Amino acid sequence: MTGEPASEVQRPPAPTSRRSLIAAVVVLCVTQLVGWGVLFYAMPVALEVMSADTGWSRSALSGAFTAGLIVSAFVGVPMGWLVERRGPRMLMTLGSLLTLPPILLISRAESLTELTIGWMLCGIAMPALFYQVSFAACAAWLGKDRVKGITAVTLVGGVSSTVFAPLTSALLEAYGWRTTWVILGILLVVVLVPLQWFFLTPPWTPVRKETTGIGVGPIVRSGRFIALSASVTTFTLCGFAVTLTIVSLMTERGFSHGFGAVALGVVGLGQLLGRLGFGRFSAPAIRSIRNIVIVATMVTSTMLLVAITGPMWAVVVIAVLFGAARGAGTLMHATAVVEVWGPERYGALVGVFGMPITLAQALSPWIGASLAGALGSFAAMDLAMAIAAAIAGIGIYLTTRARPGDRLEVYPSSA
Repeated sequence: MTGEPASEVQRPPAPTSRRSLIAAVVVLCVTQLVGWGVLFYAMPVALEVMSADTGWSRSALSGAFTAGLIVSAFVGVPMGWLVERRGPRMLMTLGSLLTLPPILLISRAESLTELTIGWMLCGIAMPALFYQVSFAACAAWLGKDRVKGITAVTLVGGVSSTVFAPLTSALLEAYGWRTTWVILGILLVVVLVPLQWFFLTPPWTPVRKETTGIGVGPIVRSGRFIALSASVTTFTLCGFAVTLTIVSLMTERGFSHGFGAVALGVVGLGQLLGRLGFGRFSAPAIRSIRNIVIVATMVTSTMLLVAITGPMWAVVVIAVLFGAARGAGTLMHATAVVEVWGPERYGALVGVFGMPITLAQALSPWIGASLAGALGSFAAMDLAMAIAAAIAGIGIYLTTRARPGDRLEVYPSSA
C-alpha cells in the first residue's frame, strides 16, 4: 500500500430513513452551536470579568484556555479512530457529560493551576463536540450529500458566537463569572445529552482496515498528505491571526475601537456567506480553481484591510470578503481529505489532519500579537500573513488538483 489514494471500496449500505438522517444532522448542528458557544466563545467574553475579580492577568487566563485547546488537538487523533469504530452517538454523549466536572472546577478555581487543569480536562471532550466528529458523521451517513451536511454544521457553528457572546455577557452581569460557568455547563449537558443519545441513531457501519482495504498509516506518511496538512494549517493560522487582531489593526489605522468591533462582527457575517456559496463549486473540474479563488480572496482582502483607510463602508465590504474566504476555507479543509482519499477512512484521517490545524487555532492570537510586536505594527503582521497565505495557497493547489485515482465524486449543490 502506497501513500497514493486507493480505489473506492464502498461500505455495505445500511438502511435508514430520511427523517432520522435529518434529525441526526439537526442534532449535529445544535451540538456545534452549544459546544462552540460554551467551550470556545464564552471564555473571551468572560476574560475581562475574571481578570478584574481574581487579579489574574488576561494573558495568564488566555494561556489556561489555550492549554485546553492544545490538549484537544492531540486528543483529536485517537478520537478520529474511535468515531470510525463506534460512531458519533456514544462519543458525543460521553463528551457532553465529561464537560460538566471540569467546567465546575473552572467555576470554583482559586488558582491559575486549578483553572488550567479545568481547561485541559475540557480539552479531552472538545474534539467530540467540535467539528471533527460531526464531519465524520456527515461523511459516513450522507454519502454524496455530505457537503450539504458539513455546510449546515459549519453554518450553525459560525453563528455560535452571535448567540453565546451576548448570552454570556448577560449572565456575567447578572450572576458573576463563577455562577455563569455553572449555568453554561449545566445548559450544555441538559441540551445536548438527551438530543445526542436519542437522535444520533442512524445505523453505523464500523470501519476497519480489513473491511475497506485502505490503510491510514501509508496515507498520513505520504508527501501529499503532509504537504496538504502543512498548507491548510498555514492558511488557517493566517486567517485566525488576522481575524483575532482586526480590532487592533483598525485602531492602529485610526478607526475607533467600536468600529473595530463592527469589522470583527462583519467578518462573521462574511463567513456565513462563504460557507453558503461553497457547495455550488464542488464539481471535480473546478475544485482546484475554487480553492485558488478562496486563497486569493483572503490574501487580497487582507492586503486591502491594511491599505484602505476609508471610507468606512469600503472597509466593511473588504472585511466581509475576508470573512467569506475564511468561511469557505473552513469547508475547504473539511472536504479536502475526502475529495482526495475518499470517505472510508475519513474519521481517522481527519483526526490526524486536524491536529496541527487545531494547534494553529489555539496559538494564532499569541503568534499574531508576537509577530506584530516583532515587526512593529499589526499592519506589517497582516502583510506577512498575506504572504504566508499565498505560499500556502500554492501548496493547497498542488496537493488538491486532480490526479489519477482521486475520488472525483460530484456533490449536489448545498444551496
